[in-house]
Amino acid sequence: MTVKALGGGLLAVLLAVSFCFGAAAEAPPEETTAPCPHEIMTETVVTEPTCTADGETILTCEACGEMFPVQTSALGHDYRPTETIEPTCTENGVTTYTCSRCGDAYTETVLAPGHDYQVTKTTEPTCTEDGVTTYTCTRCGDFYSRTAPALGHDLRTETIPATCTDDGRIVTKCTRCGEANSETLPAIGHQYSEWKTTKPSTWRTPGTEQCVCTNCGDTLTRSLAKLTHLAAKACPAGDADMDGKVTTADARLILRLSVRYDDGLDDEQKKCCDFDGKDGVTPADARFTLRTAVGLPAVEPEKPKTPQLAKGYVFKGYTAKNYVIAEKDGVTYIVTDHGYTLIANKTYALPASYAPGDLTAECAAAFRTMQNAAANSGIDLYIVSGYRSYSTQKSIYNRYVSRDGRAEADTYSARPGHSEHQSGLAMDLNSLYASFAYTAEGKWLAANAYKYGFIIRYPKSKQSVTGYIYEPWHVRYLGKELAADVYKSGLCLEEYFGITSAYS
Repeated sequence: MTVKALGGGLLAVLLAVSFCFGAAAEAPPEETTAPCPHEIMTETVVTEPTCTADGETILTCEACGEMFPVQTSALGHDYRPTETIEPTCTENGVTTYTCSRCGDAYTETVLAPGHDYQVTKTTEPTCTEDGVTTYTCTRCGDFYSRTAPALGHDLRTETIPATCTDDGRIVTKCTRCGEANSETLPAIGHQYSEWKTTKPSTWRTPGTEQCVCTNCGDTLTRSLAKLTHLAAKACPAGDADMDGKVTTADARLILRLSVRYDDGLDDEQKKCCDFDGKDGVTPADARFTLRTAVGLPAVEPEKPKTPQLAKGYVFKGYTAKNYVIAEKDGVTYIVTDHGYTLIANKTYALPASYAPGDLTAECAAAFRTMQNAAANSGIDLYIVSGYRSYSTQKSIYNRYVSRDGRAEADTYSARPGHSEHQSGLAMDLNSLYASFAYTAEGKWLAANAYKYGFIIRYPKSKQSVTGYIYEPWHVRYLGKELAADVYKSGLCLEEYFGITSAYS
């Protein structure tokens, strides 16, 4: 390389270098001529610079031959990526960088990014089968699953009540999957009330009477024959219809005659209506006749002022049939020749603290005896509801009120404190449907319960007296003697004692 001219700066550098090299050599002889301007230089490369080492170049002046060494800086590496191993979800990647001049290389690690799981498939759980959700990595395809447990059936029950002539159904259906099953409720059959006279017979014309199904309102009508009567000598006083016996119907005829209502009675009958034989026919004659008809003395005996009672019992008065009403620890009892009979109905309540905890021992033993006797006749009797505490009855009653309203609930469920179940002396047997009365078990129970000390507590056609619908399954323990007396009387317990059953 030939350098045509050098600037002052380069010249200064060269002179300095020359001075350094000439320090060890013999100083040139002084010249009288002017110094060389070193305008034309020849460049000679001694050592090429590398990536890491400097190079060296000699500049030689063509005029004077003086040489000037010049150092060339190292070039530095020129790294370029030459190999790349991409990272995966679970393994790191590597990038290799190589110098394009010298081949020197180094590597850099690229960290694994981890899985990028996304939901790729979902199978929803059903009532009977588990659900599955699958998660798949969007980068590598790796996947895993999570299980959602089966939901189970969400059952709802709908009851289609049986009617007198048509079967009903209890349908249980899942609200999610629609799976359903049903149970048939047999038709309950007509339950006719007692026959009631719609047109009274007279001794001149026939009458009619009618009974009504308490379930569906179906009615039956039949004729009543004309009235006839016996001879006067065969009829007791008060026998207004002269049929040989004194009944409540006679009392009604006498009362109506006392207020001048004509039921077609003839003269002989009107004479029989004058029970006491004085003052003509008056309401007093009707009262005497009514007392005689229900087995009481015609004239009411004087009541003792304060009867003698067992220790702890407090006298509270008399029933309409002169039975003593007593109270002990807030519990009401009716006193008869058979002892003290606990009363729990709509009029008389048990305190919340009264809690025998189960059927009384005497009641439970009597049921087992009855159960065994029934089994010997091929009848299976079992308890579906026995003792209930005050709080349990409260929950049951409130649930019925929420469903049907208080007025309706009061016809078939007792308010807390008024339920016989709290006494430990009552139980529901086999079935809570009126159709139980028509089964072999229901018929056996109605005919034989009294033999073991039980009565059907809420008899047919007595709702107006007991306050509850006919419950052929509900029995109450009274003891054999009292149960037999009540059964043979044909009366419900309220009628037998002469007490009421109505909420105040």
